[in-house]
Amino acid sequence: MTDRQHEIATLIKDVALLSRQELHGWLTHGPVGDRVQQAFVDFNHDRYAIVRDEDHAVLVFTPREWGAFVDGVSKGEFNREAGIDDKESENELA
Repeated sequence: MTDRQHEIATLIKDVALLSRQELHGWLTHGPVGDRVQQAFVDFNHDRYAIVRDEDHAVLVFTPREWGAFVDGVSKGEFNREAGIDDKESENELA
C-alpha cells in the first residue's frame, strides 16, 4: 500500500467512525423528515465536510467543494429548489 492509499484509507475510516456517532460533533439542519447533519473531519492539513441524512447516507466534501457550496447558498443559488422566494431570502438577511 502506498502512502497516499494509506492516507485515503485513514480518511475513510475516520468518516465511517464519525458517521456512526449519534450526536457528538454533528450539527443538525432542517425539519424532521428532511433533516441533514453536518460534521467536519480534519485530515492531511485540510478540513473535510461530512453530511449525512436521516438514513445515515454519508457524503464527503473536499474543502474546495464545501466552499463552493457555501458560496452558492450565500448567493441564493438554491433558493428555488428549497422553495424560498427572493423576497423571503432578502428579509432573512436584513
